[in-house]
This record gives sequence, structure tokens and C-alpha cells, in this order.
Amino acid sequence: MTDVATDRRACVRVPMSGSVRWQSGGRQGTCRLLNISPHGAALLAPEADARLIGPRMTLDILLTDTMNWRISDDARVLRRTPHTDSLCEIAVNFRGV
Repeated sequence: MTDVATDRRACVRVPMSGSVRWQSGGRQGTCRLLNISPHGAALLAPEADARLIGPRMTLDILLTDTMNWRISDDARVLRRTPHTDSLCEIAVNFRGV
């Protein structure tokens, strides 16, 4: 558990799982949602896809085959962290976009 005094996040991130469709600079793909807060989210994508994502991206959580929930039109990529099995964790921020 993270010590509240050392956690720099303004809001608690809630673990969540689901598919997310992303678009960035004319490219698009899907990744997995790891957690979300009012200010941002963590995503998990193949490293090759993570390299295609520019500094800004549009994110849609896929609810059904015909419905999605747009969580950001202009999310800012904060960092990309290599994960296991050729995957990359992508931290994004929605705040003030």
C-alpha cells in the first residue's frame, strides 16, 4: 500500500479492466485499461503499439460491440514504462486537457 504522504497523485486510481481504443497522430489501436481516476489512467499496450502513440491521444473504453465511452479527446501521455512480455505501461493525464 502506498503511503499517502509520499503519493503525489491528487486522486486515487481505481483498478479497472477493459479494452480501450486509442487514436494518436492518425494511428489507432487497442490496449488494456489497468486503472483510472478523474485525472488520468494507466494503460497496457504492446511495445510496438506504444511507440506509435504520440504525446496526445484520444481514448475510448469499449463497452459493447457498438458502444464506447470516450474518456478523453486529448489525453496527454506522461510516460511509457516497459513491462513484461514485450508490453508497455502508458500513463496518461486528462486533467486540464
